[in-house]
Amino acid sequence: MRAPGLLALEVEEGVGSPCADLVVQLDGYQAAHAARWGSVETMGWTVRVRVFREDLVDGPGTLGGVTWWGDRVIDVYQHLPNVFPHDLHHVLYGQSSADHHGWCLQGFVLWEASVVGLDEQASLCGSDPSLALEAQAPQP
Repeated sequence: MRAPGLLALEVEEGVGSPCADLVVQLDGYQAAHAARWGSVETMGWTVRVRVFREDLVDGPGTLGGVTWWGDRVIDVYQHLPNVFPHDLHHVLYGQSSADHHGWCLQGFVLWEASVVGLDEQASLCGSDPSLALEAQAPQP
């Protein structure tokens, strides 16, 4: 099935949400991300909605999604679809964004918390409150 924005969508067996509902939900997240950060070239990318299993998690701290650059795949676990904009941000900035460098200063972390409800400030910005304060500066 094709999701809006030319993303292919695969839904793993056992995911409880109907495919059409997932397309609407992911499209909404993609539109919100594009409205703030610009469109992301997603041609050739696939989003896989997966059943959450501990053995699929890509290391400690992985909340609900993984970006696989080599395969051009974004895995989003069914319990946390709002992680999708985070992975779109990885696609936007490429593989060098794996360390999330600059995401606090550019304001993405606060945007992510306020718009899609995913608060990663502590894990991505650490305990330095100046990072969050600088990110709140008005956007041009």
